[in-house]
Formats: sequence, C-alpha cells, structure tokens
Amino acid sequence: MNVRKAQAAGLQLLKTIIGGKSVTVTILGGPLKGYKWTFDATSNNELIFGMWESNMQSIYARYLRPGNVVFDLGAHQGFLAMLAGRLVGDEGNVYAFEASPTNFEDDEKYQIEQRVQLYNDPFRGLRLQREYRVFQFNS
Repeated sequence: MNVRKAQAAGLQLLKTIIGGKSVTVTILGGPLKGYKWTFDATSNNELIFGMWESNMQSIYARYLRPGNVVFDLGAHQGFLAMLAGRLVGDEGNVYAFEASPTNFEDDEKYQIEQRVQLYNDPFRGLRLQREYRVFQFNS
C-alpha cells in the first residue's frame, strides 16, 4: 500500500470516528503544507493532501504576487482564498465571497489567513470590483 492510500484510509477512519464533529488537522502537501484546516466528515481528502483544485493552485502561483488584490467569487470552503492570502502577503488583500449560507459558515470556521476578508453578500463584491481594475488571465 502506498503512502497516499494509507493517508486516505486514515482520513476515512478519522471521519468515521469524529462523526458530525470537527477537528483541526495540518495540511499534508502542496503550497499550504503545514497550514491548519478544520476537518469534518464532509471534508474532501484533497484539501488535506493539498491537492484541491491543483490547476487553480498553479495559476495562482504563476500570477499572484505580493501586494496584489484578489477577488475569490464562490469561495466554497476558502482553500484557494487561503492560498491567495499566502501569495499576496501582508501588502495584498483577498476578498472572498460565498453566497451559500452553509459554505459561508464553513468559511468562517476555517483558519483562513488574516488578510482574507469574507463576505456573504455578492453585491458587495460587485461594488468592490469597481474600485479595482479586474484582470482575467489566460494561461
């Protein structure tokens, strides 16, 4: 059994043990390795392995620099917002928007970077975007 399969089996066992509760675990790989994440029975194992949306992680790593401003529209559980916060540093800002009340509550409980501001109002996002030049990157 390879290491990844053993880790996945361990996470499945942890999900069974904790049931509806949540625990804080350390992200095991990727650019957020070592960061803390709140893990529960609904968590995707890819988050803990640091592999969640790896294509987007690559785009973020390629284009985001310290001091940038990022809008994460549809932040889901905040994993990419956390990565953006790490990449833009203290000089940058991340505005993460999540319209789903359930996901927004999850975003609030995750230990997202201090420089990430969470919003549950998508219209606030539209107002903020007018204050900044918004770029679309083509890879």
